[in-house]
Amino acid sequence: MELGSKVPKVDLSVQVGKLTLRTPIILASGCCGYGFELLRVNDFPWEDVGALVLKSITVKPRVGKPPPRVAEVTAGMLNAIGVQNEGIGAFMERIAPRLAELPCAVIASIIGTTKEEYAVLANALNGCSGIAAIEVNISSPNIERGGIEFGVDPKAAGEVTELVRRNWNGDVWVKLSPNAHDIALIAQSCSDAGADILVLTNTVPAMGLDVRSFPPKPLLGAVVGGLSGPAIKPIVLRKVYEAVRRLRQIGAKAQVVASGGIWRAQDIVEYLSVGATAVQVGTLLLHDVHAPRKLRTGLEEYALWVHKLMNDEKWLRISSYIGCALGACEP
Repeated sequence: MELGSKVPKVDLSVQVGKLTLRTPIILASGCCGYGFELLRVNDFPWEDVGALVLKSITVKPRVGKPPPRVAEVTAGMLNAIGVQNEGIGAFMERIAPRLAELPCAVIASIIGTTKEEYAVLANALNGCSGIAAIEVNISSPNIERGGIEFGVDPKAAGEVTELVRRNWNGDVWVKLSPNAHDIALIAQSCSDAGADILVLTNTVPAMGLDVRSFPPKPLLGAVVGGLSGPAIKPIVLRKVYEAVRRLRQIGAKAQVVASGGIWRAQDIVEYLSVGATAVQVGTLLLHDVHAPRKLRTGLEEYALWVHKLMNDEKWLRISSYIGCALGACEP
């Protein structure tokens, strides 16, 4: 670029369902509570955040798992929180009226142990004007079918999605489990049942031991938990690719949001390139609460580099990168 020339402006906005987000960076459920905690963070970069997903809500209050609930491991973090929350009644009474204080789009996350619980939660949230969409967490044991996860059973996943669709007036996001044998089939089932957005994925089942004691003890109070962080990104990238391919093959309108292991802007580019429309960031926030600013800056720098390389204005729009690598990924 010549000295004194104007730096082109990069457009980071994306359309996720009915929501127009100023950036593709969404704060993941469970990593920022109900969002109010971030309002107390000095100079938090809200302008770099597209949306925020609240921590999951259940019908009745839950106390969660015993401590310790989080532990650092190589290239990631283990957690076993147990969906601690106050229940839908307290949420509607104390939290919902304050959601307008948050300077970005807000998505509620719901989780149940029966299909009917999901329907109850979805219906209740219709009374909350501050909610732009619902994220349905189906990485939960279905007690009506012997404890098998909703997210590994195409039929159950579709049934939950359909019930939420019937009881909620806005966009339905469904967060898929990484445990599914064929995640593309689960994605198709949820899409057929009315899901607008598919979020891939939840944490990967894992555990760790503290060998500083003997015999070694579990790092988590619940013994086992979920792994998040950079270690899982290649795993989730493949699952996003497989889901996007299936959805495109069947002509589905559902979009995919990637969630897993983002640590730098290049990770976001990878997810967008295989067809994700946006991404969710979680564990990185616990490492650096101001990380959205660095991610946004990194995306802008990458777009400017590609624009200069390709000499095409379209690469100044981040939405142009969605699916751009799918052709190169064909076997």
